[in-house]
Amino acid sequence: MKIALSQEIYSRLIKHLFSGKTEQVAFLLGMPTDTSPRIRLEQLLCIPPEGFTIQSEYHVSLTDETRAHVIKWAWDHQACLVEAHSHRGYATAAFSPSDIAGFREFVPHVWWRLQGRPYAAFVFTQNEFDALAWTKSPHVAQQVTTLEVDGRQDRLPTAESLHSYMRRAHDAGKRTL
Repeated sequence: MKIALSQEIYSRLIKHLFSGKTEQVAFLLGMPTDTSPRIRLEQLLCIPPEGFTIQSEYHVSLTDETRAHVIKWAWDHQACLVEAHSHRGYATAAFSPSDIAGFREFVPHVWWRLQGRPYAAFVFTQNEFDALAWTKSPHVAQQVTTLEVDGRQDRLPTAESLHSYMRRAHDAGKRTL
């Protein structure tokens, strides 16, 4: 799965994610393309401080109103939803255990609300990123393989998160048997 965006949106996203001293969150609208397993990101929504119930250097939690707003935003544009957040002070970009636990609840909800449209999530550190996408099922993530900026600059993820996600999903399934 490749995700593409313009340099202008990428620059605004990175500027937002590393503003201030706390983790930041943004959402993007994406349109799947017919030519390949690719999503083209077309709009950016940066979450302001009042959009969080918790916002610290190591953890964020969005308000119910913010979650509802971003889902409606995607619905109104008939687009898929992509989240991005920053991890400050981490050497390697990877989703945290709390990020992964949050996906188990949030991704199926978004998937249902957006009638099966893909969902993707990015985590950025100062120098790298990782990303997962849910394109066929809200319970099965796949690795985002490339972030393409302006069709010519490919950025590769760390690919550190998928194994951890799959292990936690498998362990959660065992607990429900």
